Amino acid sequence: MSKPKLAISFSGGRSSAVMTKLCLEKYGDTHEIVVTFANTGCEHPATLDFVRDCDQVWGFNTVWLEAVVTHGAKVGIRAKVVDYATASRNGEPFEEVISKYGIPNPSKAGHCTRELKKNPIQKYLTSIGWN
Repeated sequence: MSKPKLAISFSGGRSSAVMTKLCLEKYGDTHEIVVTFANTGCEHPATLDFVRDCDQVWGFNTVWLEAVVTHGAKVGIRAKVVDYATASRNGEPFEEVISKYGIPNPSKAGHCTRELKKNPIQKYLTSIGWN
């Protein structure tokens, strides 16, 4: 029988790191766990360092993801797997989302988080066979 699946979206902050560590400790033996970090390209360099350090110290095995925007046809966001060395640091994913969906504002509620975080994580999980 397969283990239940648990997807963790690690934001790169301290609270998120503690919760990720606690979930891995509590459910690591009983669940299949994937830890993801969705990089917008606008993260503070210290955040990227912290995600890398959590992997090295606590063994999160974080999958680093970035949104890939397809312009033109009505094709949604795709996910690209990156790592600490290849992660965008000049706002590239964020700028691509803006170029397709516009600048985030109250009238376009949620498209920033949806397109840069939620959808890439969901696309990645689907790509590895998770529903």
